[in-house]
Amino acid sequence: MEDMERAHVPVGIEDYAELVTRYRCVDKTLLIKEMVDCPDNAYLFTRPRRFGKTLNLSMLKTFFEKTDGDTSVYFKDKKIWQCGEKYTSLQGKYPVICLTLKNATGRTWDIAYDKLKDSIITEYARHKELRDCSGLDSADAAEIERIKMGTAAPGEYERSLLFLSEMLRKKNGVKPIILIDEYDAPLQDGCAKGYYNEVSLFLSGFFEAALTANPNLEFAVIAGVLGIAGNLYGGLDGVKTYSVLDKKYGEFFGFTREETGDLLEYYGAEDKLDEVCKWYEGYHIGDAIVLNPWSVVKYVSEGFEPKDYWIKTGSQSKIAQMLEKLSAEDRKKTARLGKGGVIDAAINKRADYPALMEETGNVFTMLLMLGYLTSLGGSTELAEELESIDSGTDEDKCCRAYRLAAPDREVRLALKSARR
Repeated sequence: MEDMERAHVPVGIEDYAELVTRYRCVDKTLLIKEMVDCPDNAYLFTRPRRFGKTLNLSMLKTFFEKTDGDTSVYFKDKKIWQCGEKYTSLQGKYPVICLTLKNATGRTWDIAYDKLKDSIITEYARHKELRDCSGLDSADAAEIERIKMGTAAPGEYERSLLFLSEMLRKKNGVKPIILIDEYDAPLQDGCAKGYYNEVSLFLSGFFEAALTANPNLEFAVIAGVLGIAGNLYGGLDGVKTYSVLDKKYGEFFGFTREETGDLLEYYGAEDKLDEVCKWYEGYHIGDAIVLNPWSVVKYVSEGFEPKDYWIKTGSQSKIAQMLEKLSAEDRKKTARLGKGGVIDAAINKRADYPALMEETGNVFTMLLMLGYLTSLGGSTELAEELESIDSGTDEDKCCRAYRLAAPDREVRLALKSARR
């Protein structure tokens, strides 16, 4: 059985319980400890695609959610279980609201809105305790039924997570945790298909009700690729963002060199570490330098053959379109990146989606957030110039100067190819 399991590599597995039950996994459970020790009311983790965001949210759900079964079995051999009762006592103690907006997209806002409603309805139906309306007044019971039947008013769906958290607190006697995955998928789609204003206005109210003005919330974790911008500032006011430019939590998304070495050793390929690092290591996030987790897992599953696995999960034409917008000077910078060089560029952390997609000055910001570039730290070369146009505090500045590089060989080859 052990040999058979070794032959299988968990490519694309995003359910934590399935992963730890059937496969060898990289242990990221100390993320739980960090969040307990330094609690925020709401976290937003932004990382490139395929960097473990969905799996980490699944891990948090499995750890914290109160269920009929014993879910501690998924953690007793993990690092978090060695950290003491302060942490293990929280396992399985909370109702959890878990929502993904991945599929809340469509050709029009009406289609996207219907899919968003479907996601909310599915989450309401998942909570069996709401089938018994005893202890709730008739108005609350009627609203639950309208939401589950898909007949509620738009305003009721806008406040549906606030309402659900209130009902779960009443039923369980404990404030719930809210987990939202791919929060920005509808925004990206709306920007591309012409209904950005409608979707951003709805989500601003949706998030504000659930995360900012919610007395029933224990804490919330949100995940996506890009940061907060535009109309969402009001809805996500008070949410603490941890992006690829922030120091904390850097090692929890992506594989460290040590984790990659342990994984290769398990599969009998410890001699491949240098090759793997040459191809896939180089994302600087805080104090951590991590490897692209998707490419590492694919490398193992494909018989230890180095290829551009992560690049192929995205659109090469999108990179080419972004690079076409660059000035002659910025094209020279891109050429340096493809050769392993370093450039200085202004990164606008508050650009909204239309600005990121359409404005030439935000191309390097977009490439950084999407994972095609990595930051090597602040740049002094551009700092003085930026000071003259943005005089706020360091925390409030929308534009800051960074030294940027292509993170690894896989991306460098893609940048070279996109420029042809």
